[in-house]
Amino acid sequence: MYKVLPLFFLAALTGCTNSVSDEAKYLYPDRADDYSTIQLFDLAREFVINKDYRCEPSSVASYLQCTKYTRQWDLHTTKVIMKIVRDHDDGSSILIFASRWDEGLIPGEFISNTFHSEDLAELCRFFEGKGIATCKNSSS
Repeated sequence: MYKVLPLFFLAALTGCTNSVSDEAKYLYPDRADDYSTIQLFDLAREFVINKDYRCEPSSVASYLQCTKYTRQWDLHTTKVIMKIVRDHDDGSSILIFASRWDEGLIPGEFISNTFHSEDLAELCRFFEGKGIATCKNSSS
């Protein structure tokens, strides 16, 4: 019996990891002559950095992964990961998607299984408001 107790204790400390993603978005340049996908990629990177995301250096210049912690407790951490991809199957747009990762001692049953990234929506509004690009859902 006493040999099993440490196993239960370790299992309790390992916690849970849950992830859920927002719908992917595509940014299409509105003024093809004025903006290239390279410029859109750079503007999207600058936007997420200004929203307090920390971006990981990538060996691929057309891929960026950025992380922002929205909750950092001793027992539970929530982070949003935003990925920006310039060279994907389409080639004429920028692919952007966000996901939320919850790690810690809160079981998945108590965490929402839906996610809508306000930062991703704001990025779309920013580009569309400036007339730089149109944001479309991946299912469109």
